[in-house]
Amino acid sequence: MVVIYALGAIAFGAMTPAFQRIEKAHSGVYTVWYAVMLFESVAVIAISCFWKMLSFKKTHLMERMSLLTLIVIGEGAIGVTKTVSRMMGKSGLDVESCFLIMCIITVLVFLPEPPVNLIKS
Repeated sequence: MVVIYALGAIAFGAMTPAFQRIEKAHSGVYTVWYAVMLFESVAVIAISCFWKMLSFKKTHLMERMSLLTLIVIGEGAIGVTKTVSRMMGKSGLDVESCFLIMCIITVLVFLPEPPVNLIKS
């Protein structure tokens, strides 16, 4: 597992000089970046599925993800309150402001919960 993380860090470190040049197109670097992230993710998940010591079974990961979801929804509600108060304080509500508020509320309502069946066994 440490070897996988080390290889990923080396690959990401090797890509750093490509971003120091001022160019508009970095698509080749992003392709390598996504490939390294995909390889690292698949390798870590595969190792954790087969190696019993690193498995997700009998962990409280589901509870943590649910609590994180509640925190994100709460922070979103605070953000909506601040947005509404700023909009109403300046010039009152108009069509664009109402649409923005409805979009924020829709995102908060449809925020997905972590899948229960994938983590618990």
